[in-house]
Amino acid sequence: MADEMILEYGEGQDIDAVNAAALSNKLQQMANGAVYDESGNVRNIHDRKLDALEEKQNKLLKELDTQIKVSNATSMIEIA
Repeated sequence: MADEMILEYGEGQDIDAVNAAALSNKLQQMANGAVYDESGNVRNIHDRKLDALEEKQNKLLKELDTQIKVSNATSMIEIA
């Protein structure tokens, strides 16, 4: 896309950038996983950022759950 300023998206659904500024915006959109076409419709390209976010969320929730269990176990020991 960077050289031609056109993204081939499916059969007859090309997305083009009319100038350098539009091209920069389209490339940023692509890096984020979706591009707006000329009609303002969102064209999904990938979900890599969302997948990474979900993986990080699951990891943090697991760590938090472990911390809560340890905290609860410590509280129960102190009460007894």
